[in-house]
Amino acid sequence: MLNVELAAGSIDAKSRTVEAIWYTGTVVKRYSWMNGSYNLQFSMDPEHVRLGRLQSGAPVLNAHNDFSAQSVLGVVEEAWIENGQGKAKLRFSDRADVEPVFRDISNKILRNVSMGAVIHKLRDVTKENDQEKSFLAVDWEPAEISVVPVPADPGSQFLQQQRDEQLLYSEVEIIPREEIMQTNHPAIDNPDGPTIHQRAKCVGLSAEFAESLVQQGLTKAEAGLKILDKLAENSEANPIRSSNASITRDGGQTERSGLQDLILNRFSPNRYAFPKGQFERTLSLMEVTRRDLEIRGHRTQGKRDSEIAQLAFQTTSDHPNLFTATGARRLADSYAENQSPIKELFRVSDARDFRPKSVVKFQGVSDLLELNEHAEILHAPVHSEAETYTPKQFARQAAFSDQSLRNDDLEALLRLPDEFGKAAARKEGDEAVRLLQLNSGLGPMMSDGLNLFDAGHGNLGSGGAISESTITAGLLAIRLQKNLDGSSTLGLVPRFLLVPATKEVLARKQISVVYPPTADAVNPHTGSLAVLAESRLDAASTLAWYLAVSPASAAVFEIAFLDGARGPRIETRAGWDILGLQMRCVHEFGLGVIDWRGVYRNPGA
Repeated sequence: MLNVELAAGSIDAKSRTVEAIWYTGTVVKRYSWMNGSYNLQFSMDPEHVRLGRLQSGAPVLNAHNDFSAQSVLGVVEEAWIENGQGKAKLRFSDRADVEPVFRDISNKILRNVSMGAVIHKLRDVTKENDQEKSFLAVDWEPAEISVVPVPADPGSQFLQQQRDEQLLYSEVEIIPREEIMQTNHPAIDNPDGPTIHQRAKCVGLSAEFAESLVQQGLTKAEAGLKILDKLAENSEANPIRSSNASITRDGGQTERSGLQDLILNRFSPNRYAFPKGQFERTLSLMEVTRRDLEIRGHRTQGKRDSEIAQLAFQTTSDHPNLFTATGARRLADSYAENQSPIKELFRVSDARDFRPKSVVKFQGVSDLLELNEHAEILHAPVHSEAETYTPKQFARQAAFSDQSLRNDDLEALLRLPDEFGKAAARKEGDEAVRLLQLNSGLGPMMSDGLNLFDAGHGNLGSGGAISESTITAGLLAIRLQKNLDGSSTLGLVPRFLLVPATKEVLARKQISVVYPPTADAVNPHTGSLAVLAESRLDAASTLAWYLAVSPASAAVFEIAFLDGARGPRIETRAGWDILGLQMRCVHEFGLGVIDWRGVYRNPGA
């Protein structure tokens, strides 16, 4: 990405447009794994720049985030090259979430834009005695423009109309199409401005097309409209797809990512790859800290380890962010690696807040009725019930001391998020089993006044060890479950056999693939069920076992995460009571039972 400063004077609040300079031709420093640090410049020769994407409605993004449609702030209305600078007219969305960004641009809080570009051809322009490589992009394509907080090209900004801002950029007057049609506006037909041939060439149109405009005797203004119409025609015939746009990162960001990889590799070499060609494998935590502080602009030369440790954990330093990011990666991996088997039975959902969440069960449409000619379409009866549960907060904190940093105690640094991840996954499993074992193993009370497992729900067996006959009885009970008004069966198919750890081997034997000597000896349940062995169940009963359908076909259990955060998060701050880094893990979720028709319990024997 190449960043350019924003300013607010050219804003039209009514049309929500603003003009910007998206590149000034400046040289910026970049980093690659192959070449290390290098200097990059983009040629502003119109023959070297492909403006098709920008001129065909390229997106205006939030800090180059192209993973979600919600990150699109607006659209590029116009784009052109003028006096060696890339300029554009941007129109912002009127969505509520975009309004704060547009307001900050209007108030001169946000001033910077950045372009994302596809480079098709680079030319090595390194001079003989240069210490770093230098490259010039001689065939490249701006693909999007982003609003960003920090510029790399300090000249790229929203155009101002206030002279007292002392900006070096000329204003661009935008002329409505209707006004151009009515008169030869001096800003368009300036005799000293670009010729029709130059304008056509700048946007990639042929010399033959430009000559045809000249032969028609058109003014520059009229020819400009014909050029825009031709570009629109070409765009419709050849739609542009920008999925291959490449966004480069600055060297510091890449190095910090490499430092994270280095720390994780030292913690678990088999799990995390070493960042080849960038760092020495033997770098200590203190050396990593020094390097990270230098990337962030802090002077470390001549400082003792004690001073480096103090600087690293100061609240004015960005260094704790490195440990936070590294810890977050280990937290997420540890959480994923230690999931409870019982979570397979839960549908994943989101919760907006900590108020009770209500989930409605609809009976569905029992049947489609034949429709005679001119007959009225009848309404299906609507019958619904709701179950509720409440999300909760779970948290714990610990500390990483500056002594641990100076002692190169990598185990202490990453063991904390590793254990936090395990604890978060364990808490989910504990809560799930607790839910299942309420009311002496019969589960929570439902909205109809019955427990989850009840004869009235048709999902409670009479008791028997895991065998062909008892599994068959459970399968039949689930398959015969009906919709809420009892008018039709649901045809649910069990997919899981949940057992305590002491019954895992027996359960696997009952569904294993065997080669019977006769047809009567065939196991009808071979391969039809997946065994889930949950050791937490043994504390209450080593005999009870369960059958359940996949949550994708009929959800019985649901887990909801607050604000869409599908896992725990880690937070850090400089310690006050201790010298070091305080670290805490927060996990916000809730578990509930939302139906009874896709699960079956046998007390065992």
